[in-house]
Formats: sequence, C-alpha cells, structure tokens
Amino acid sequence: MNTEEKIASISKHIDEVKNITAGNIDKVIEREMQIEKLEEKSKLLSQKIQNFKKIEIKEEIDEEILSESESTNDPEKITKKIPPKVNHFLFLTSFMFFSNLFYDS
Repeated sequence: MNTEEKIASISKHIDEVKNITAGNIDKVIEREMQIEKLEEKSKLLSQKIQNFKKIEIKEEIDEEILSESESTNDPEKITKKIPPKVNHFLFLTSFMFFSNLFYDS
C-alpha cells in the first residue's frame, strides 16, 4: 500500500466511526426524550392516583356518615364511627391546608 491508499483507508475508517458515533448520539437523545415522556406520564399517573385515593376516602366518609346519620342524630356517635384511616387522612389534609395558609402569608 502506498501513502495515498493508507490515507484513503484511514479517512474511510474515520468517516465510518463518525457515522456510527452520530447514530449513537441520535439514539441517546431519542432515549432521553422517551425517558422524559415516561417521567411526565409517571407524575401524571401519581397525581391521578392521589386524587383517586382522596375521592375514595371521601366516598368512604360520606357513606359512613350517611349510614350513621340514618341510625342516629348524635354528632358524637357519628364522629366516633369514622374509621381511623379516614381520621388520619382528615388530620393530614387539614394540617397541609393550614400549613399552606401559614407559609404562604
């Protein structure tokens, strides 16, 4: 092989490496965009789950209160019958609400 052939061979090899590298960079960028989309979908799904849980707990509260209010008119008895997880939820929700009021001021 003479010098010109060696240069042409090396140049061809460099071009192949450039093309492979460019293709890999494109794949990495595309994968990053897909990951970002999945993260967004995951956040939305998480928010929807939280909303669903809130609605589900609210429905439990409504059902419990309704069933209790049908059997008694005493508010003390009604509040004692609310399940502990509902009481916990109400406490946390109230705490978050009032904390936001306090810190937003």
